[in-house]
Amino acid sequence: MSLLIPSGAPLPPARRLVVLVPDADQDETGLTRRIWTLAAPRQMEVLYLGLYRTPSDEPRARRRLATMAALTRDDCVNVKTALVMDADWLRSLRSLVQTGDLIVCHAEQLQGGWHRDRPLGPYLSQALKIPVVTIEGFYAGAEAPAIDWVARLIFWRSHE
Repeated sequence: MSLLIPSGAPLPPARRLVVLVPDADQDETGLTRRIWTLAAPRQMEVLYLGLYRTPSDEPRARRRLATMAALTRDDCVNVKTALVMDADWLRSLRSLVQTGDLIVCHAEQLQGGWHRDRPLGPYLSQALKIPVVTIEGFYAGAEAPAIDWVARLIFWRSHE
């Protein structure tokens, strides 16, 4: 069995969904509805995991996780959140993943590398040797940091 499970494929047995929540704009309502449809029939626990890079990013990331947890939680689905100050999903997951977990990430999420970015789902399934479900259509990708980088370059050049 492949450890990378595309959106819409049957889920392997699991007791908890660990959902990666990037610190970027996404369709939170649609995403939480999709997570609920995965978790509720099997009464699975959900852990929303968020990463943030600087202390100033923490309040926004914490609000996002709290909102998503509130939209998902009901009598059948127990939801928890975890927020880690880090930029590396793999490092953060190593300390949180338990037997019976199933990771859920956006197909559009990328893992940065020396030569080029690569899809995060296959990278995590290979590195952690646990199933990773990829979902599509809720996250546009990491375009904001690129725009931020261009803005900083323009600002720097204008102040020389």
